[in-house]
Amino acid sequence: KAVGGGSSASAPQASSNQTQPAAQSAPQTAGRQPAPAPQRGSILDRLNQARNRANDAIRGTTGTNPAQPSNQSPQSAPAPSGATNQQLVANDALYHAIITNDPAKCVTAIKQGAQVNSRIKGDTMLSTAGSSGLEVTKCLVEHGADVNAVSDSSGTGQHNYISVAFLAAERNHFDIMSYLVEEGANPNAISGGDTSLLMFAIGHGNMDSVKFLVKHGADMNLTLKDFRGRPQTALTFAQLLHHGEEVEYLEAHGAH
Repeated sequence: KAVGGGSSASAPQASSNQTQPAAQSAPQTAGRQPAPAPQRGSILDRLNQARNRANDAIRGTTGTNPAQPSNQSPQSAPAPSGATNQQLVANDALYHAIITNDPAKCVTAIKQGAQVNSRIKGDTMLSTAGSSGLEVTKCLVEHGADVNAVSDSSGTGQHNYISVAFLAAERNHFDIMSYLVEEGANPNAISGGDTSLLMFAIGHGNMDSVKFLVKHGADMNLTLKDFRGRPQTALTFAQLLHHGEEVEYLEAHGAH
């Protein structure tokens, strides 16, 4: 169970027997020893799987950079239940504004009645914005988007519920993750039941993210169970990966 840094929805544990394709490992920081080879189902596998999910995170864009306008016509946003015709049109306009990273059109669509907390195949509008850019993310938050809403990002029917801030971290958008946490997103978000946001930052060797999360209330001693059911904290995970800089920093700030 995550210890919240604000009002947050706990992320239910993912359960899947499907083998996910391995993705490229996170780059190692110079001078560090290579991390042990990931075992099937381990937290390291989840870090690799995150990169695969990030590649397919934006619906309706294939082989394009979602932060840049595409010559292809993006698919329409699915209609939320109970929405009026005007809201459906506005939601579609908002979705297009998000995936083309156009904050001005984002504002226009919201003024026309778009629902900022509507969903796209399980993903929230805000989680989609997390792959597009900071400005459209700010547009949604400033107009009431829930920074602690969770998305079903698995795409497999197995329901891997994950927070918007965690998705931003997976997509290597530190600016978006930090903005969301500053706006009240839970710094102790968990994915898959065994990976905290702090552990994810450690796994990717992102020292700036580690320091930011600790400064903003991430619980360094939050204990989760690894793939073998053994207790694991941010510190023991950093030790497992031989990430000396993170180990030193966590110990200096009271981790155990």
